[in-house]
Amino acid sequence: MSNIQGRISVNTFIKSIFKFSISSWVNFIISIISVTIITRVFSPDLYGTLNMFNSASNVLMGVACLGLDSSFLRFYNEPPQGYDAKQLLVKCMGIPIAFLTVLSLLIVPLFYQQISDALFNKVSLVITILLCANALSLVVLNFFATCYRMRGDARNYTIQSVLLQFFSKCFVISAALVEPSTNIVITFNTIGIIILTVVYFLIQKKEVLPKKINWSFTNFTEVLQFAVLSWPIVMIIHLNTFLSQMVINWKLGAYSLGIYASAGIFIGIIGVIQNGFKTYWAAFMYAKYITEQEKIKKVHNYVLLFTIALLGIFIIFQNILYSLLGGNYQESRYFFTLILVYPLFQIIAETTAYGITIAKKIQYSLLINLLSAVINVVGCYVLLSYMGIIGAAVASMISALIYLLLSTIIGQKYYRSICQPVKTFMVIIMILVLSITNCIFVNQYILEMMIILGILFITAVSFKKEISELIIFLKKYKRNPVV
Repeated sequence: MSNIQGRISVNTFIKSIFKFSISSWVNFIISIISVTIITRVFSPDLYGTLNMFNSASNVLMGVACLGLDSSFLRFYNEPPQGYDAKQLLVKCMGIPIAFLTVLSLLIVPLFYQQISDALFNKVSLVITILLCANALSLVVLNFFATCYRMRGDARNYTIQSVLLQFFSKCFVISAALVEPSTNIVITFNTIGIIILTVVYFLIQKKEVLPKKINWSFTNFTEVLQFAVLSWPIVMIIHLNTFLSQMVINWKLGAYSLGIYASAGIFIGIIGVIQNGFKTYWAAFMYAKYITEQEKIKKVHNYVLLFTIALLGIFIIFQNILYSLLGGNYQESRYFFTLILVYPLFQIIAETTAYGITIAKKIQYSLLINLLSAVINVVGCYVLLSYMGIIGAAVASMISALIYLLLSTIIGQKYYRSICQPVKTFMVIIMILVLSITNCIFVNQYILEMMIILGILFITAVSFKKEISELIIFLKKYKRNPVV
């Protein structure tokens, strides 16, 4: 019996999160090395275009999945009558593949000029085809990764995740050795992902695909209904990032988009923690929300403590972090903490908003994500005219706040994971204060450090119980490591 299915100890819980975090840490190291090279070899214009391509690929993947990736995650442990995980995968993955293939064959020949010009400021049939191929590869890898994740197979999940980053980054860097141009970079990027997809399909097909496919859709209605409701949510999440990048590209150009996107290295650092935590946490929540509610409440407090401490560390060591970026990308230092609010609030929401999905009130998630996305895109469009590129960061921060507040309030209505709401909202306010403080006092280091240390002191006093428990745990860990 897996750890997720049985009762779980604190040590086992930490061990499980750690195992699923390994890939994120390795991916982070790969990203650090690649960004250090890329920001010194590629101009901000080219870096911005590459980010636009990857963002558009994620949107197209989201369109193709039709919400069935969320359904597969939701029903993996509770498949409909007559299904097992393999038969469920065949339909949940097969439908998106067929849909994207047909969509590409219909749209690319007719609209490639408009698509490529709108996204990359140049007409290119090749880039449009590569966009579809890249998205198709991401669809397959997404479902295969979910299989590893839901089976608790941290080893293979880690290997696949690391290889995905390695292939894409390695091929992009290799493109610079050939010719640092848009066509070459995007071509190399896509070839790397396609090769990895083919390899993993050959490796994994026997483990995750049935020997005989059941073509009947009997009892599949609930899966489709969940997909229909969750699909817009996934799309909105992808579009939230994509459309804001489009607005920056349209109003300020690819160069400014490259500057803005360069702050993604720091989002990636937080993503290391978020992805490692989320990967295990989703499966844990669905399996244990009834029996482990008190533990879930404790985890929420630890997450609050961690997020505020992490942001403080970012600000204190920002000079060292920015030494990794090329000289043309230093401008993002003035607003990078505003952008970090979004992933930090996403981590907190992981422990506050699951009541919505547990209660299957997907319509609330849809409305929350839609409102957040509208605020982000509209705010970005308006504020860019008055504040320049910093306006996009401000819009991102505001939309993140709205998302966290609404998802927390509604999520807690259906499932209580917060034992001290005052402490939660205090941390939210302190994160906002730290982010804005860095933007205002970025060149006044001593004053900024005084503010940061003051907030960290308040945090230490407020979370003294959690800090004491962590110290006790670490002492036990030294005597009996969770490895």
